[in-house]
Amino acid sequence: MLKFIFDNETDIPEAVREFYTQTDGKWILNCEGAAPAAKVDEFRKNNVDLKKKLDEFKDVDPAKYKELLAKESDFEASKADNKEKIDELVNKRVQKMAADHEAEKTALVGERDKLKTELTRLQIDAAVVTTGGEFGLRQTAHEDLIARARGVWRLGDDGKPVAMNGDEPIFGRSGGPITMKEWMEGLAKSAGHLFEENSGSGSSGGGGSNGGGTAGEVNPWGEKTWNLTQQGALIRTDPAKAKRLAAAAGKTIKIPGVRK
Repeated sequence: MLKFIFDNETDIPEAVREFYTQTDGKWILNCEGAAPAAKVDEFRKNNVDLKKKLDEFKDVDPAKYKELLAKESDFEASKADNKEKIDELVNKRVQKMAADHEAEKTALVGERDKLKTELTRLQIDAAVVTTGGEFGLRQTAHEDLIARARGVWRLGDDGKPVAMNGDEPIFGRSGGPITMKEWMEGLAKSAGHLFEENSGSGSSGGGGSNGGGTAGEVNPWGEKTWNLTQQGALIRTDPAKAKRLAAAAGKTIKIPGVRK
């Protein structure tokens, strides 16, 4: 599986190096829908900070506060001829402070919920795109896949993605909650256009029906069978075969230790 971030350009497999861009001293994979861990941490930190701000108001007792203001009013009333007017002034101050407090609390809660929603969306999007890549997700199908996933997947109480149908969890073949991979398998059958075709479904690419490979062999460098995950796996496990398949699809890759 491809890494999302590399510290050094030389650590990136040359066959996929073109898909990385240097940002702030790191090499990051150009992938729609995914987000760096630093961004997720930033949203989490903001959420914690907002909770701390809300906690500052947890000990405020409006009734006791009003009682204190009332005592102040009594003190002022003792020096004034019109007690009714002073009481009215105190009540207005209490009402204004209570309204200001409630407005600030509502704003903080709204901002917290907004950040929580955005954090959930980023985590779900990253998980579904990563899993989709294992099934040969097309580069042009990221937005479609993410849109489908957002209607199904949520973050559970344990912080892990869980598939839901309304308020009811979706169960898999084992009887437990369906996994992301099992959901992706079903989607590959019902929405196969989102994924690269394989030899069993009559795909084509490169120089033949299997993308330039031999009979029954899918070429991950083929035009319609292009798959970065499979390319990286072949480069690591069988570089000679990787070079042969790339050449068959009209691509040139450089692998250390393999002669031309």
